[in-house]
Amino acid sequence: MSRSEAEVVDDYLRWLDTAPRDRTDRRRLDAPVLALQTTAVADPDPFRRARCLAVLDHVANETSTHVFLTALDDPVADVRRHAVHGLTCERCRTTDLCLVDVVPAVTSALAFEPDAEIRHQLVTVLGRLGPRNSAARDALDDVATNDPDPLVQAAASSVLATGHTRSRKALQRLARTTDRRRRRVG
Repeated sequence: MSRSEAEVVDDYLRWLDTAPRDRTDRRRLDAPVLALQTTAVADPDPFRRARCLAVLDHVANETSTHVFLTALDDPVADVRRHAVHGLTCERCRTTDLCLVDVVPAVTSALAFEPDAEIRHQLVTVLGRLGPRNSAARDALDDVATNDPDPLVQAAASSVLATGHTRSRKALQRLARTTDRRRRRVG
């Protein structure tokens, strides 16, 4: 009797939670990649989908690009956040990031992303890719003037001007401080 993919994934995730770090690093090749990929896009539990994406980022990043691209359209923001990271994290890859595949996916996700925090994350990604890709810079130009969230606009403007931006929380703190100062003066 064969076990379902969900059971295989649950057993592997349970093992990851309890095994010492050095053992998990050595057993990456033993990961049930196909089951993790299927679960990451088809499981009804968004927490399991997000966890599978996080694991795939570390055990099978290059072979899971199609999974990360699919997960960019997930209805749950946390799942999309993991998909963005898995798709664009260059530290987790053993090969170079394919800008021809990634930049259009990131700019498309940015255009349709309802969550401002994820748009900020996408702006940060485009900022890293901008020096190597003109489409990434063009998308940042558009966001800097047209995004509905002023903090995302500020992040894109900062990336274009300096090559980097602060985190969303840092920009929120800065905006609150500036607002308080204006109220005191005015």
